[in-house]
Amino acid sequence: MAPRTDERQQVSARRAAILEAAALEFAARGFEGTRATDVARRAGVASGTVFYHFGDKATLFREIFATDLPRARELARQARRLTDPLRAVLHLVDGLSADVTTPGAALLAAELVRRTTVDEQLARVVVETDETTRTALTELIERGTGSGRFDPTLDPSAAAATVLAMVDGAYLHGDPEHDPRPGLRRAVAAYLCSPDPTRNLDD
Repeated sequence: MAPRTDERQQVSARRAAILEAAALEFAARGFEGTRATDVARRAGVASGTVFYHFGDKATLFREIFATDLPRARELARQARRLTDPLRAVLHLVDGLSADVTTPGAALLAAELVRRTTVDEQLARVVVETDETTRTALTELIERGTGSGRFDPTLDPSAAAATVLAMVDGAYLHGDPEHDPRPGLRRAVAAYLCSPDPTRNLDD
């Protein structure tokens, strides 16, 4: 007999609470330093409940990022439907930077990078997510350079990498009390739409 709707909602809410607590604990203590008891205490559940839902600590960590790939695919789909290349790129940037003000985001991002070196399953998800976003950005920037909306001297692939580096920088240097996204949007727009002021200085 399938669980009733209210029971499914309770299970979903419990899993979400555990994942939120785990993200904060991993950000604060790192992967090795995080214990199921700490996650359970923060989530308001019994320690056994954490393992019941997620099995082990590696799975728990991976599940924090389980929605990244489908979210990247949806963002790319939405961006490709926009006719203005700048609006399309900024739509992607907004989506990619949506969690930048979340407490512990920078530390969790750093821990994610470290875990990809020892967790092949996690690494595959990260690589596919990055490729999905990078491909979409490259296509949009190519559209913008071809139409004259962006600086025509930009190499679309290299420019996509630069935009992603800007997003990463917002996470690594972000302040939870200061939203860097308006500045990030302006920086991306200025980079794409204005010729490099240093170009031809050596001519």
